[in-house]
Amino acid sequence: MNWTQAILARKKLIIRLIWVVYIAAFVFFVYSVRSPNFQAYWIPMGRAAGDTAAVLFCLAVLPGILKRLGATGGWQQVQVMLMAFRRQLGIGVYWFGVLHSSWVSNLDKIMAGLPPLPVNAQESLGTISLFLLLPLFLTSNDWMQNKLGTWWYRLHKLVYLVAWLIFAHVALLNRFEWVGVLILMTATLTVWSFMVKEKREKFSTQSPERA
Repeated sequence: MNWTQAILARKKLIIRLIWVVYIAAFVFFVYSVRSPNFQAYWIPMGRAAGDTAAVLFCLAVLPGILKRLGATGGWQQVQVMLMAFRRQLGIGVYWFGVLHSSWVSNLDKIMAGLPPLPVNAQESLGTISLFLLLPLFLTSNDWMQNKLGTWWYRLHKLVYLVAWLIFAHVALLNRFEWVGVLILMTATLTVWSFMVKEKREKFSTQSPERA
């Protein structure tokens, strides 16, 4: 049994552990809002939540990239493993994105009696990203996938637009660090993988005629 099979054999346990982490993050968020001592840490916690959302986003998108590129060997094992937890990763992207926006700016606005609306381009891009991710978050379950059918797959293609919106959101920050590079690489690989897939399918269609 290789490492991929070992992980997949414990899929249900791992999913439960992921949900424990998400629930714990929610409980901690509620506690941080109710405890005045945590207010000074909202921004650094928000940045950490944003970084977490970005990493989870890249992990959720990676299986599709690898599949379109025709990954083999170890990369194919990575594809299979991440695909098994893709739904949970996607849910985490939205949840940590909400934590990020809340801790970094929205809570301060609410406490000041202001509506939690974006005040600049950087915040606007982040808000649009969360708005587009909301239907993906709400439909990340078997019931909605069966109900929507083909439209479910079309709807979830919004993730490729979100990738560039997140990159633009991060690029407008005063601190363009490893997260920006990671998102840019993921967005670029997404476009490239579609080009490779299209070229492969076109070649496959033309091959019989040449023969």
